[in-house]
Amino acid sequence: MFSRAFWTYVHQHSTDEKDLSGACAGFMRSYSHLIRYQSDFEKAVTEHLIPSEDNNGEKITFERCARFIAPFAELEDNQVSPRYHYGELRLTRLNVCARFLLGKLTYFHINAQWASYLKRYLTPMITTFAILSVVLNAMQVALAAQDLQRMPQALKTLTTASWHFSVAVIILAAFGILFILSGAMFIFIHEQPFAIKVLKEKRQKNAGKRLSPPSSGVVSPA
Repeated sequence: MFSRAFWTYVHQHSTDEKDLSGACAGFMRSYSHLIRYQSDFEKAVTEHLIPSEDNNGEKITFERCARFIAPFAELEDNQVSPRYHYGELRLTRLNVCARFLLGKLTYFHINAQWASYLKRYLTPMITTFAILSVVLNAMQVALAAQDLQRMPQALKTLTTASWHFSVAVIILAAFGILFILSGAMFIFIHEQPFAIKVLKEKRQKNAGKRLSPPSSGVVSPA
């Protein structure tokens, strides 16, 4: 799509010109928003999103690429496919949607290690419990500083509220620990079929190497 001949062909030979050209134009418009600096261009070339050379063997520079895709940035929504009227969903949100819409645990695995996966949940949980701990300590100080003779009703109300809050924090902590353990167990069970499949393939591959005949050399008859 970085060739002018391609766009000429699309407009002249496409049986569904509007849909095809709109999809291509929307795709290029997204490139015009993503590739704004030299570093963006170099990253795109490294990931093979943009060819390093054109059909004539000439090197594609950032300046050439910027001049070519600049007109696409001016396109309006009615000039591109409806697919490109909205922004991209982040991978984290796609993973959440996949659990409800696709019936899959994730759309694409972000974390390859358990430590990275559990860290996503441990950090906010530790922060939450730290805040709750400060609140509980403040309640303890308030209860210890109260004068039973001067504020009996206020003390009774504070005591009741502190007791209920303390029980709620204990229950929340128990649910947090249960959530972490259940999540780790679920991940372990969910990954077992894949782990067994990889192990079988590795064993078959190693067995094939041991049984394969030598590629060269002379074997003397017995």
